[in-house]
Amino acid sequence: MKKNNLLLLGAFCALSIFSSCDDDDIPAIEYEEQGVIKGTITGTASDDATAINEQFSYSKYNPSYYTGPYSSSYDLDDDGSIEMQIIRQDVKTGGGVQLNLYLENATDTSPEYEINVVYIEESDKILYFSTSGDSYEDSDNESSITNFSFDLASGRVKGDFSISGSDNTTDNNSTVTGSFDVVVKQTIQ
Repeated sequence: MKKNNLLLLGAFCALSIFSSCDDDDIPAIEYEEQGVIKGTITGTASDDATAINEQFSYSKYNPSYYTGPYSSSYDLDDDGSIEMQIIRQDVKTGGGVQLNLYLENATDTSPEYEINVVYIEESDKILYFSTSGDSYEDSDNESSITNFSFDLASGRVKGDFSISGSDNTTDNNSTVTGSFDVVVKQTIQ
């Protein structure tokens, strides 16, 4: 599962980076803004000395992907369970958050989940931070989703998340806390 998440995260980043090229003959992917996934990363960089205290806020998504690794949608299964994927990103830097949520039904307030966070900041230094957490114990990080709600009629999804531990690109203890408030659409097949 962890290897699949890393591959998916790599593909996610590659799309973000290549979609922002200005001099391509191929038309750029058009992103839309809706809702937000925002939060804070705290910890120590991989040099074991530099403190990390960075905030992020991602609101862009690609509306042309209804299924696959870049979609922000949900599937309502025959048994009433819901599989949901939410992606919001920064197209220029390649940073973003991906939430995969698995609800037993539309009123489930404690879904199974996978969270992937990529943060890239380019200034006088480049900070690349990537981590993940899930409810399946595939990660060495502690993670949670709280205050979760989903309104089936409107598609609005809200909640808070946290990931803490050293299973990240810095190999040092860090914490990511954040919230999400977005609208997703149902995939009709």
